[in-house]
Amino acid sequence: MNRLTHHLAMCLFLPFYCVAQWQPQAVSTDASFRAVSAAGADVAWIGGTKGTFVRTADGGKTWQTGAVPDAQTCDFRDVQAVDAQTAYLMSAGPAEKGQARIYKTTNAGQNWTLLYQNEQQGVFFDGIDFWDNQHGIVFSDPIADAAGNKKWFILTTDDGGKTWQRVPPAALPAMEPNEAAFAASGTSLVVEGKRHVWIASGGGEHGRVFHSSDRGKTWTVSNTPLPGGEATGLFGLRFFSDKIGVAVGGN
Repeated sequence: MNRLTHHLAMCLFLPFYCVAQWQPQAVSTDASFRAVSAAGADVAWIGGTKGTFVRTADGGKTWQTGAVPDAQTCDFRDVQAVDAQTAYLMSAGPAEKGQARIYKTTNAGQNWTLLYQNEQQGVFFDGIDFWDNQHGIVFSDPIADAAGNKKWFILTTDDGGKTWQRVPPAALPAMEPNEAAFAASGTSLVVEGKRHVWIASGGGEHGRVFHSSDRGKTWTVSNTPLPGGEATGLFGLRFFSDKIGVAVGGN
């Protein structure tokens, strides 16, 4: 097969192959969704508005839809799937309006425990992730420290979410004016391996990536070629090792 014939074959057959892989799924809810997390080939959890979650444990053949009690005002913009029984939901929204919350279930969504809630003005959760069953991290848009300098609001847990400790603002790099994060899909914060974590930002002059190699104790920051600005910057990350990753963004 010469190069032209091969190119034509790819153009003709590859699109049909790709389209055939996607199957519509019926889910009974009018909530909207931005967060999804898979735990293996068969298990996935989805977080949405109106305190809604969706779950499958059979690779999408059937879907369970539910709502977290007393969380009707919550918009779950990040979810961490552990297994078919266990998941975390993170609510994005103004803390002063009761929307900065973290929930956990250990019985497939039949019951939910409110692990953490913050009502401090300015806190707005953007992403949550876990290195393992015990060690996790969640972060919020920056708030002002005692000196008036804005820093990320970052919490970590070492006991599966039972307790959360704030990373001292002094351990965090300074923020650019108007810099923040996008609570778009939970991918503005990602972890890799046993200790690495990255945060993507926008709103400032540059799209930037913050990195910690010790589970959030200390941080560095680097600029990317993607510009920042109002509603512009990085909003998604994926790392395949502690050195190789991808950052995406836009307006």
